[in-house]
Amino acid sequence: MGDSKKCVPSWGAWGGLSAPALTQPIEALLKHHLPNSPIAVACSGGPDSAALAIATAALCQTWQRPLYLFHIHHGMQTKADQWSLDVEQLGQILGVPVVHAHVKVDLNSGLGPEGSARAARQQALHDMAILHDVGGILLAHHAQDQAETVLLRLLRGSGVMGLAGMQTVSTYAKQTVLWLRPWLAVAKPEVLGLVQAFSQATGWQPVLDPSNVDSRLGRGALRSQIIPAVEARWPAWVNNLSRHAQQATQASILLDEYADDLLMRVEFDVASHSFDLKTWRDLTHPQQALVLRRWLALVASAMPTAGRLDELIKQLRELHALGQDRDLRWQHGHHVVQCLKKRVVLSSR
Repeated sequence: MGDSKKCVPSWGAWGGLSAPALTQPIEALLKHHLPNSPIAVACSGGPDSAALAIATAALCQTWQRPLYLFHIHHGMQTKADQWSLDVEQLGQILGVPVVHAHVKVDLNSGLGPEGSARAARQQALHDMAILHDVGGILLAHHAQDQAETVLLRLLRGSGVMGLAGMQTVSTYAKQTVLWLRPWLAVAKPEVLGLVQAFSQATGWQPVLDPSNVDSRLGRGALRSQIIPAVEARWPAWVNNLSRHAQQATQASILLDEYADDLLMRVEFDVASHSFDLKTWRDLTHPQQALVLRRWLALVASAMPTAGRLDELIKQLRELHALGQDRDLRWQHGHHVVQCLKKRVVLSSR
């Protein structure tokens, strides 16, 4: 692992800023899940990730703990090069090294533009973490992001487990690098307040990504067209949906336990990540769908919509009805579903 610079300067150098409501959740999460190894903040340069970088840098200064800023260049926006420079400048102010990665977004992955960009970003962040011996990546999702995610998944038909929203601690693709979201219960104004104070103290300005309100994209349409109407009628929508996510998480834990029992029933093999087609075919339709969702979740694959999942179920049923293994290749993000020797196999592309 390369040496990481210490996190300097102090809060006082930025005008005496103080944000315990933001630093305390980070400190608690890291002490419990990742007390020792180097850490990184996924930093696009936008207000949320910049605030997370600022708050985490303050803690790292106290702990003298190695910290990186990981920046992903998607190449999908005309100002992407400038955004990389902006993040580099933020790192210089904080005294934190910035690691950049260029990614190519596969728009034919079956995940849509947003899902494809997210999959490319997750893979790149994971690879950067392994390269720099980073044990966990901090992500700046806050309470409104969580509420938006729940609403989007509801509209896309992602099912009960999808409605659990984002988790505070998760992993990507069965790997050991932790994805940590300390701010899922933190209100957006708290986050914006920190970065605004930082900008006033230093002159550094966060990136404003136009795709965040681009009505051609799912989340952009939600923010620009739907949320203003929702806020006008249901001002407590963020808290309500966040509470719903917590309740859905409890339900999903029970469903996961049942799904694991079903996976054993269909002769799930961990090494090949496969199961027996014929035994799966004997399950009821709800059980079949539950098995497939759990099977995909075990490799941290993005959850397919209800329509996409029904498409896979139909193809697998047709394979069994024909009594032979046709050339099935169901692509989903970085993974491909195939049927080999009467077993359903999930492999990386």
